[in-house]
Amino acid sequence: PHIGIDGAELDWLRRHRERVELAEQRARDTASPYASTFRLFPYAWGARYASFVWDDGGLDAMLARFAAPPTSTYELMASTDALVESAPLVEPTEPVPDGLNEIDDEVLGAWGAFLVFSRRTTVTQSRALALAWRGDRFWVYGTPPSTPSVTAFVWKLDLADEASAGMARTLLAGGVARAEVRQFGARVVVAAVSDG
Repeated sequence: PHIGIDGAELDWLRRHRERVELAEQRARDTASPYASTFRLFPYAWGARYASFVWDDGGLDAMLARFAAPPTSTYELMASTDALVESAPLVEPTEPVPDGLNEIDDEVLGAWGAFLVFSRRTTVTQSRALALAWRGDRFWVYGTPPSTPSVTAFVWKLDLADEASAGMARTLLAGGVARAEVRQFGARVVVAAVSDG
């Protein structure tokens, strides 16, 4: 109250929703969406999530959440109006391309999916696909040093249903030069090799 704001009178749900919507738009508009992750995601989605944890059980709930934090960005993104537990996650199996060695692999998560799709469609549609996320893995491969240089990548993305996967496939098709995009039920696979 000493600065003219009474916390008990604020509409915190609306405040958090507006902050998340602003962060989504900023992530979409920035030159480097991935770099925006470190200054946008923890504050907008993390603050909203922590607020719900506090409302759910006060200090004890916060301490418990610090001891066992969320394991995916999906949990933070899905907690729009209340806490949401993680959906059953899918762990895609690694492809084994002939003659290539794995260089690196990464899980992009619901937030990574949002960033990918936000470059290809509206924030609203990107959010819907991120909330349909159920698991993913991104692999990078290369040839052994003694052979001509070839680089490849494979991204397997599992979504909640075939309709979401179809939307994702459509948005990804043609989005990466020389990439193959295929749908298998609720899974979308994107693959490309540097030599075509």
